[in-house]
Amino acid sequence: MRPERSYAAYLLEQLQVCHFELSEQNDELRESKRALEESRHHYLDLYERAPAAYLTLTPAGVITEVNMAGAQLVGSRSELLERRFESFVAPADYGRYLEMLERAVRTGERQTSALDLYRPDGGLMHAQLDCVAVAAGNTTSIRVIITDLSVRQQTEREVADLAFHDPLTNLPNRRLLLDRLGQAASACHRTAKHGAILSLDLDNFKQLNDTQGHDAGDLLLKQAARRMTASVREVDTVGRMGGDEFVILLQHLSTDPAQAAVQATLVGEKILAALSTPYQLARIEYRSTGSMGITLFSGVREAPENILKRADLALYRAKSAGGGMLQLFDPELEAAFNARATLESELRRALKDRQFLLNYQPQVDDRGCMTGAEALVRWKHPDRGMLRPADFLPLAAEKGLIVDLGEFVLDSACSQLACWAASPQTAHLTLAVNISTPEFCRPDLVSRTLEAIDRTSIDPSRLILEVTESLMLRNLEETVAKVRCLKARGVRFAMDNFGTGCSSLSSLKNLPLDQLKIDASFVNGVLTNAGDAAIVRTIITLGQTLGIEVVAEGVETEAQREVLAIYGCRAYQGNLFGTPLPAQHLRLHEDRPQQQRTG
Repeated sequence: MRPERSYAAYLLEQLQVCHFELSEQNDELRESKRALEESRHHYLDLYERAPAAYLTLTPAGVITEVNMAGAQLVGSRSELLERRFESFVAPADYGRYLEMLERAVRTGERQTSALDLYRPDGGLMHAQLDCVAVAAGNTTSIRVIITDLSVRQQTEREVADLAFHDPLTNLPNRRLLLDRLGQAASACHRTAKHGAILSLDLDNFKQLNDTQGHDAGDLLLKQAARRMTASVREVDTVGRMGGDEFVILLQHLSTDPAQAAVQATLVGEKILAALSTPYQLARIEYRSTGSMGITLFSGVREAPENILKRADLALYRAKSAGGGMLQLFDPELEAAFNARATLESELRRALKDRQFLLNYQPQVDDRGCMTGAEALVRWKHPDRGMLRPADFLPLAAEKGLIVDLGEFVLDSACSQLACWAASPQTAHLTLAVNISTPEFCRPDLVSRTLEAIDRTSIDPSRLILEVTESLMLRNLEETVAKVRCLKARGVRFAMDNFGTGCSSLSSLKNLPLDQLKIDASFVNGVLTNAGDAAIVRTIITLGQTLGIEVVAEGVETEAQREVLAIYGCRAYQGNLFGTPLPAQHLRLHEDRPQQQRTG
């Protein structure tokens, strides 16, 4: 029989149960305390430490809570708590502020308004207030978020500056300048006064960048911009279009076009004079000049781009004159520009449609027998007839078309040599082809030439490539390498227009040349100018000493030929022996009696 428990044992058991229950309650309390602490930290993260400015107001606008960002934006907590927020609102916006609070409480919807608020230092801040009413039991609070719009406005101003100003010089860029030009043209229409556009380039700017680096170029651009700005009135505008291109917009000039042109010219000369004084670019003193084109505009309605185009045409003429010059726009410039644009378009089509052909000017020996010819390109224009090289080669070189044209000439010349090789009467003839600087500088010059030779199966020794002395001597090591590669296959080389450049005799002796061609300007004066005669004699003697054949170009009269023969020249080219003609019209022998020849 189990003994009956004592009352003391019963009490002990109850105490243990109570202790267990109290322990569980303590664990729950601790968990609640931990959760509350986490909630507090969460609140601090979301509210107190939030980057946005938060405030809590009563419906009457009294501040009851403010986070750190709000205190930094409007004032310290001691200044804010228990004060009416309206005391921080600029008087002009007070009515809108009260109306926003009333709507927030009445509608329960978020209200937004832009107001001016006082900063802690007393200055005004343009801010956006977002308000929402929050009900908790029988009380209502208004949560307010304050956003400082001055930062956004500053960012917008910076974006606008980037959109309308050049970041290097801080001058108006093309977009802003065109807008101001349009406004100035409209003003001219109302006032009958003239305005002017001055288009300016810094001369030889690329050379500075190439030799001293872009940092020096940037320093020059910034200093030049300051000088130009200091040379004009506040009403005028100096803008940078890009690179070293600037445009100056002058306003409120005379109603008389002649007087307005004088006023614009005086400003242009003042600017060019300012640009010509020395610059200090880090450690170097640098001198520069500018070229300028000027055009007027008046009340006649026209697109701003057309006004700029006229100024650019005048600038082009100024730069063509050698730089450091000022040129007023002339209507003839526009006509010439349009003609060049048309010619360029026609030139591109001519290359595509193969409208070019070769004529050949004979080269003869001292017996009057034809030994070869020089290939001279002609353009059979569908409307203008036969055009000579001077009519289109400069433009082809300027527009980068000279290489394509040179390929046509080389291919056609090799094909003609192949035709001559098929006949015993012409198989001995050589053919000289002019090689332009862009062609010679191409990395594939050697392979391209050998490809043309192989395709036509000609004797390479019958092909003579003519280059100028300035080209041959500009990069002597590369030039000699290319020449030797082609000469290894038998191709011959001639130096054209010899004597017109700065000849280097020490370099000349290292060039594997086959011919020197006396320039026609010296041959033309050989009978009348002692200096020309001396140069001709020197070239002939030099050729004999170096073992290089000398060919006299531009021989027009028998008297010139006789003097050249006396000096020792035995090869000639010029109209005396035949003008450039198609291959089928060439004469292979001179018809005049040999006894008329001397020497």
